[in-house]
Amino acid sequence: MNWGSSAALRNREMGILINNEELASIYLSSFDSDWGRMDSSTDSDGDLMPDFWEELYGLNRHSAAIIGTALSEQSMDPDSDGLNNLNEYLLGGNPLEVDTDGDCIFDGNEEAFAQSVLRSPNIAMLSGDVDENGIPDGEQWGCDDITSTGPEENESEEEPDQETDEEDEEEGFLDIREDAMSRPGASLLFGLMALSAVALLISSWASFRRPRSSTDDILIDDSGYRFDDSESKIAILKGTSFDRDSADSRSLTRGKDDGFHGDIVLDGFGFDRDRTTRDEIQWRLDSGQTMEEIRRDLGEEE
Repeated sequence: MNWGSSAALRNREMGILINNEELASIYLSSFDSDWGRMDSSTDSDGDLMPDFWEELYGLNRHSAAIIGTALSEQSMDPDSDGLNNLNEYLLGGNPLEVDTDGDCIFDGNEEAFAQSVLRSPNIAMLSGDVDENGIPDGEQWGCDDITSTGPEENESEEEPDQETDEEDEEEGFLDIREDAMSRPGASLLFGLMALSAVALLISSWASFRRPRSSTDDILIDDSGYRFDDSESKIAILKGTSFDRDSADSRSLTRGKDDGFHGDIVLDGFGFDRDRTTRDEIQWRLDSGQTMEEIRRDLGEEE
């Protein structure tokens, strides 16, 4: 038998009902005390946000999920400041205020700012000068909308704010640096780009100005000798492909027809095909005779 504060619920699950009003009142008082407990650690729904904090900001302390959806209550960001409910609790922020401490830095940016000045995000969330250097955190962050918390003295002070708002609207939403050359490496990069452009222009001009060369102005004979002076009268070796007056065998486009299919023409060697054959010439060469000896034996002349 469970005699603890939850005995009424546990015993009901076991099928045991308390009919005695006096006994039931004791457990009812204990149950109500336990149900309404608002200490710093009680978390009824297990969403890592204690019941007292959820009750303070109107969240549901009995359910970790939003009823009717698959979304968790701790992941919601009702004020759209870039910080969800769980992180608002962990950093000490207000989940219903965009800027908890009013220093012109959104709660979602407080952690990054605190790290930049080596301070705790929990302190930065509730402090307007977390590093205590006399400069407001919003001014250090670069916020232009810092306004005094005191009442306005006269209407003339509103005019500069209106002009600033108009300038901000004209510039747009992006915080773009006006002078791009103020970057450390901007001047060096610009110089390299300028030198590259000049080099490209010079190379392009040189390529167009260079005279065109033609292979027709240079002749090379079979031995590799170059005839660069093509305009003057030069001697061309007889028998080469450059001798237009001689019938060179290399310039022929059609072979000679001797009337025999596949028969080799021997007149290129200076032999009369009526006196000898290819096999005889090959036999003599295989026997060790030279071409001069064969011509002498056959009575042929070169």
